[in-house]
Amino acid sequence: MGDRKESEKRADILAAARALFFERGYEGTSVDAIIEEAGASKGTFYYHFDSKESLLNELTKELTEPVYALIAAIAEGEGDGLSKLNRIFEASGQWKARNRQAMQMMVRAFWREESVLLRHKLMSWTAERGAALVGPVLKQGKEEGLFHIGDPAGTAELIFQMGNGLSDAMAPLILSVDEHPENVDRLLEKVALYNRAIERILGLSEGAIRFVDARALREILLA
Repeated sequence: MGDRKESEKRADILAAARALFFERGYEGTSVDAIIEEAGASKGTFYYHFDSKESLLNELTKELTEPVYALIAAIAEGEGDGLSKLNRIFEASGQWKARNRQAMQMMVRAFWREESVLLRHKLMSWTAERGAALVGPVLKQGKEEGLFHIGDPAGTAELIFQMGNGLSDAMAPLILSVDEHPENVDRLLEKVALYNRAIERILGLSEGAIRFVDARALREILLA
């Protein structure tokens, strides 16, 4: 009973933080505000989280869990390796579109100068998690003769590490789009380069990978 109550308190704190981060932004939300919104005590907060930064880290993992569930379902489902990979990219893009507000909050919070270590930890976690799910898809595609690669697991890790580099390059552009809509074109150029890099790593012809729908991404960013 006690463990369940503690888990409920933790969930209440996460829910309060999510609502306040979306409303006020990460920097505009204090620990005291989260505690008040959650109806918790300061002791309860620090029992579950070391700091506001560690809370953000856990909240981000919670927010992104649904997209990993989608990826897992696709990876374990029907289809060849290439079609699965494209469906994974499509599902990930659709999830980000549906959760635009959450994505913007995470970008603003993690791409601050003081969040370098936290961002590094999160990127390492996402790369490890994503690569573990996509590695078997690349292995399947290799066995089918679709992907011309050596080590599927290592290739999956490389793709996600490159994706983290893309995120670093895209973050300032995403945050500047409201004031400088012309930056959308620069952002789309970087996405196209990443798309082509994946194709070359997998030994595919140009156009085989559909990492993102450029028109849909433009609409999301300018919405």
